[in-house]
Amino acid sequence: MLITKNLVSFSSFICTLLMVGVLLSSPVGRACASSLVETNSAKVEVANQGANARKQAQTEALKRVFTKMTGSAQTLDNAGVKAALRNPGKYLIAYQYTTDNDTLYYDAQFSRDALTALLKREKLPLWGQRRPDTLFWLATEQNDQRWIMREGQPDALRYSLLSQSQRRAVPISLPLMDLTDNTAINVYDVWAQFSGTLRKASARYNPDYILSARLYQQSAQPAPDFLTTEEKLERALSQSAPAFAYQQTQQQNAAEDPQDEFSDAADAEPNTANNESNLEIGDSVSDGRGNPEQTVNSLRPDASVEPTMIVDVGEGEYALEWLLLETGSTQFGTVRAASPEQALAGLMDVYADYLAARFSVRFTGQQTADNELVISVANLDSLTHYIHAQKFLSQLSVVDSAILTAQKGPVATFNLKLVGTRDDFFNALSFESRLRPVKDSFGQALEGNNFYWNE
Repeated sequence: MLITKNLVSFSSFICTLLMVGVLLSSPVGRACASSLVETNSAKVEVANQGANARKQAQTEALKRVFTKMTGSAQTLDNAGVKAALRNPGKYLIAYQYTTDNDTLYYDAQFSRDALTALLKREKLPLWGQRRPDTLFWLATEQNDQRWIMREGQPDALRYSLLSQSQRRAVPISLPLMDLTDNTAINVYDVWAQFSGTLRKASARYNPDYILSARLYQQSAQPAPDFLTTEEKLERALSQSAPAFAYQQTQQQNAAEDPQDEFSDAADAEPNTANNESNLEIGDSVSDGRGNPEQTVNSLRPDASVEPTMIVDVGEGEYALEWLLLETGSTQFGTVRAASPEQALAGLMDVYADYLAARFSVRFTGQQTADNELVISVANLDSLTHYIHAQKFLSQLSVVDSAILTAQKGPVATFNLKLVGTRDDFFNALSFESRLRPVKDSFGQALEGNNFYWNE
């Protein structure tokens, strides 16, 4: 990475303005709790440590790494990727054999730089190592019993979920279901997928996304019959005009108290009709094919259409009806499969594809004004902070190079060359807490690309 230490005199007024803005501003909104994942390694089950088994596992491991790094299994159809898969040893850094529950695994690590160069040459997408954290509420039914899967539960289904999460490099956590959780939510709420209760119960975990699902055999009694009379009445009221007016009143109250960002004005099961009554301003719903059906009073009428999850997937006797809660939007759908484990795998594939479509960067090879960006970073008051900030910028998948062009006291100016667009850069920072926009005392971002290094 080229670093030009060309110290240029900086306006003391601008420097003072930046620092005053930082000192006066207070945290507004929540800090996203993203995770750093290893995308250049994969673990494959093998029968033995023989040469043939090792060669096959090496190829399979590289396939999984390509899927992790790009966020899409369709990458494997690319000619350049196919050529790499014919010689996986070219990209191999290290490997070892591990054993887990009497199962032998081949654990391989590949060169991230070499694979990134290949993806760039083939103009394929690249999804960075920083991934959003997802809290998963899963209500499952077995032998006429329903329960919520919890963290640390010794259950084969939980192990399958963790395995699929690692396979697609999507951080998934489960609720603790301790006294706090059991007070805030119960299996009825998760099974009926009441969004308001789910959001409130999830607030303590501070997740980036909330994913809820109910898993059952399709021959079993459908979920609506599980509701009590009071819950059925609550749902009917939530779909009526008076309830919608009451919801708007709650929205106004929530606007006056922004601390509970995950609060909802109304609880509603997503897999029912008349979902319009549960929408808030800016909320969108899916039409059942992964396409936005409508947007309610969109505050960004000229914004491009956001990616959505594929809603109806697979076939089989097991149904996994899911609900995805984001800030200002809700998606829902169903994954069907022949077994509970396959249903979870299908959901992880759909969810990972959706996240990759939102956050991956595609190498276009075209240089425009949108591929360059000048930013100012405050609070670099030591050599250590400067080194960490420069390393942080250079490791972002969207940044090709970061050149220091000016520094005045604790404020440094970097000229960034991007492999994607400026929107890709700001998107990559949406889950970062170390580099945050400088805000004034009212919590509004200052004009210009001014950031504050938080360490």
